[in-house]
Amino acid sequence: MKRLLATYLSVLSVCILGFTWMINARPSPEQLILGEWKEMAWEYEKVNWTDGDGKATSGKSISAEVKMEAAKNLIIHEAETWIFLPGGKLLLDKGSIKRQVNWHIKGRANVLELKYENGAVERYDLTEVSTDRLVLNFELDSQIKGIAKLIFEKRG
Repeated sequence: MKRLLATYLSVLSVCILGFTWMINARPSPEQLILGEWKEMAWEYEKVNWTDGDGKATSGKSISAEVKMEAAKNLIIHEAETWIFLPGGKLLLDKGSIKRQVNWHIKGRANVLELKYENGAVERYDLTEVSTDRLVLNFELDSQIKGIAKLIFEKRG
């Protein structure tokens, strides 16, 4: 009986150590997100929008006009390059328009929260973050009902 208990405890210890090693070996999202990200595309995953011809928009890239309508109440539409800096600072850059905001990853590393100087807060589902790709999702509340996906590629 003692031998069986020792075997179970040994296997449990190895599993716990292996799990702990796997968690610590993976880079954190806070480290992966640092750097300069270029906006590559906006796509719809779910959509309930019709264009001027009455045709429903598919889950593909959207036009600049639809993008502006979708993001009219968001600040992020003003940026084509997002530069995540250490210390929770984010520089939104669109050529002549530059804005600095605070960022924080919340939840189980699945929510990116942006806080602006005026107190406004935007939250995005952090769907994917890797060494070269960042995907953010957000739900649209305006006339365009659905879920938009922003796709970024890392520069440099």
